[in-house]
Amino acid sequence: MGKNTQIYLNPEDLDEPSQKIYAFLMKYSFSKDWQKDGEIYSECLDDFFDLNVSLPNDYTEFKTDEKDIKLVIKLVEYDDCFELNVDLDDNFLIGNKHLYVVDYKNITRYTLDADGFLASLAYNVSQEDGWLIKKVILELFTYNACSHIWIIFN
Repeated sequence: MGKNTQIYLNPEDLDEPSQKIYAFLMKYSFSKDWQKDGEIYSECLDDFFDLNVSLPNDYTEFKTDEKDIKLVIKLVEYDDCFELNVDLDDNFLIGNKHLYVVDYKNITRYTLDADGFLASLAYNVSQEDGWLIKKVILELFTYNACSHIWIIFN
């Protein structure tokens, strides 16, 4: 095995769980984030969790769990606007549709809503260290599944 050795892999020669792992690696291993340091980022967290759920126990060391969670939105009132922030513990990783906590070999998926709107909101607000929303347009900023949101006025 030298520096220029190439190994050719035919995915059809793999068993079904290995084909799933192979498909995941082919989908994400060429992304710039993966190539940089080999870590799982928000773009593939949902698929990584789904992959581990679908694999037999002897193909993964990860244990998975799913829970529902409510998103806490904090609003601080100023004269002409509100500052909107999300209250997320630093342990949460934000995927495309869900929040996750990874503790060694345990992955817990927290579902906020079915379509991933709140995970996207949490991600975008946390990236900007909060949003300023003018009071005149706050009424437009509503979400029809408000049972998934707790709003705290300060």
